[in-house]
Amino acid sequence: MLKVQRPGIREKVAIDLSILKFIARKFDSLYDLKYLQFPRIVEDFSKQITSELDFTRDGKNAELLAKNMEGIKGILIPKIYWEFLEVVC
Repeated sequence: MLKVQRPGIREKVAIDLSILKFIARKFDSLYDLKYLQFPRIVEDFSKQITSELDFTRDGKNAELLAKNMEGIKGILIPKIYWEFLEVVC
């Protein structure tokens, strides 16, 4: 398995998330739908999508999972090649 992150994706995601947050706040203030909690939904989504961009955290979690599953037949966790983490083309 190979995970690749496009150059500039963090900035693009940050812009998209700020737009979503703006829309959620406006929608929440304009309509009587506060029970839907759009700003909170967008904030939860923002945290999740931002964490998906953190390959260091992802790699550490994979290594911990591999350690915890060591010796269990049929469980394979991909090896993390840390030397390639910060390669920029």
